[in-house]
Amino acid sequence: MEQRKFPRFSTQFPITFSGDGLEGEGSVCNLSTGGCAVESPASVQKGNYLRVRVYLPDQAFPLKVELAAVRWTTARQFGLEFITMPSEDQERLRRYVMTLQDPNP
Repeated sequence: MEQRKFPRFSTQFPITFSGDGLEGEGSVCNLSTGGCAVESPASVQKGNYLRVRVYLPDQAFPLKVELAAVRWTTARQFGLEFITMPSEDQERLRRYVMTLQDPNP
């Protein structure tokens, strides 16, 4: 059985990314406080480091991830580990993920 540091939740919202000579956009298909899986046509490689903007629903500003590492890739998806984020965005992410855990707080 696969072990994860953080629980993941199915989602569907936009993401943009840039770094290592590439720029792209896609859709977050699952999210945790430690990272996310992205569906995108971009040619991202395992080991790339990216700057990321995650556009959470009903939020005025995107979450900023200053440094994220690509940990795995498939034909149209890749997994990101969030490495460096401003503390206020970490807190916004934590609060948002809590709403996914318990949609009726």
